[in-house]
Amino acid sequence: MLVLAHLIWPALAIDAVTITFVVIAILPWLAPLIKSLEFPGGLKVELHEMVQREVSKATAETLRRVAAFDQKMIEYWERESIRRHEDSEPKLRLLEETVEQLELDLTNAPEADKPHLGFALREMYLAYIKHARDHYASSEPYQKIRHRVMAGLARLEKL
Repeated sequence: MLVLAHLIWPALAIDAVTITFVVIAILPWLAPLIKSLEFPGGLKVELHEMVQREVSKATAETLRRVAAFDQKMIEYWERESIRRHEDSEPKLRLLEETVEQLELDLTNAPEADKPHLGFALREMYLAYIKHARDHYASSEPYQKIRHRVMAGLARLEKL
């Protein structure tokens, strides 16, 4: 590419600085293909791990903010109309089992996978508390589930 540019514009000075800037300019497109780069002077850049680390940090921060928001919003969601459906008990059991499995998976997951599992668990917590509210109203069983969900969201906030 630089040779072609030099042939078209013979007066164009191509030096080490120009080459370095061109390489830096195309790095974002090469990042998925190149695992690491080593520059003169011993500077080594781990591209894939660096990108993955930054994505995980951003995802974890988003999860922390969403979990904090959810905790504040639950009291508003609790004011929705209360409906008791015949099939709500089996759904509630299924939601509880799913929450338990996701909590276990999150505990045993590698750090890089925790934000993604955290978002899945957050979705299940919200479905669980909504169905519990519809089924139990404000009774003691609902309060136990509410406590569990709030504690779980607080743990997600700390990921």
